[in-house]
Amino acid sequence: MGPRASTASREEQDYVRGFEEGTRSALMEVLSYISKGHTASEIRFMAETRLAHLRGELEERRQAILRVPPSLPKSTLMPGTGRSSEKGERTLPTPMAGYSYLFLEENHTQARHFIGQLLDQGLPVVAITRQPQDLPEPKDPHHLLTLVVDSRGNDEWKGEELSGRHSVGADSSAITGVINRFLEGSGPQVVCYWECFEYFVNERTYEQSLKLVHWLNSTVLSKKGILVLSVDPETMSATQLRNLRVDFNHCLE
Repeated sequence: MGPRASTASREEQDYVRGFEEGTRSALMEVLSYISKGHTASEIRFMAETRLAHLRGELEERRQAILRVPPSLPKSTLMPGTGRSSEKGERTLPTPMAGYSYLFLEENHTQARHFIGQLLDQGLPVVAITRQPQDLPEPKDPHHLLTLVVDSRGNDEWKGEELSGRHSVGADSSAITGVINRFLEGSGPQVVCYWECFEYFVNERTYEQSLKLVHWLNSTVLSKKGILVLSVDPETMSATQLRNLRVDFNHCLE
């Protein structure tokens, strides 16, 4: 009679179920990107972004499972100490002409609030993004030029309209050309907002993307404009973040 198969322990069963669920979820997400027509480079960027946050997501789930709920919520004893409350109460800086602001956050929420304040003040804004639907709406549509970065964008776009939404590729020359025209036609205190720095790093390397930051810093601030960059810190190394901070007057985490 052969050896009796051992029964899997509760921990082993949980591990197998968790591994199966995670693998299925990852593959389904990749399939959804493919079905929506994303290119290989876009799928790679999305996957690398998720991988950068994987350890943090696992730690949050582990703590949620293992945490023993107290008899009274901490928020009842110490109101205002929760993470969401802290974010909601964060005071945004007062924007100053000729200054640059670096927001280190995953979802660009605070940076977009900041841009919304500038639009409310009537300042012209050129935004470089991959998610234009999440940007704040300007009171005057002529005050916002949105450059939607796409690998299939038209790098040779030379439209006359310096407002509205336009598609461009991840090419520094295309971006600098449009921004130069925007600065020339919009007067002083122009705002440049960039929230897809990670995509440029993926497409054009970190060094080339940092050179574009240097150019924006010198070009926008020399005309008393305002430069705002929103970056997910988990997608870069400590050295890359340190080099990026040098270009900015204010860094908000």
